[in-house]
Amino acid sequence: MSRIHSDREGLVLSRSAIGSVCKCACCSYYHLSLGNITMRLDHRDLFDLAEMLIEALERSAISDLNGRELNGNDA
Repeated sequence: MSRIHSDREGLVLSRSAIGSVCKCACCSYYHLSLGNITMRLDHRDLFDLAEMLIEALERSAISDLNGRELNGNDA
């Protein structure tokens, strides 16, 4: 992820190989860009999205751990 910097569209809060999150200069929204898709989100929606992603990662990790335990018991 790259550092926070400003461009003509607004304040770039985060950028990676898959997209970026910017604070728009002309409105109070955040722009989330992934590939060729851009979503305009308000502050609360951005937090909800972050919570969803964290929950999905936690559930995936639990599922992976349970799968390893089952495979370990079969051996």
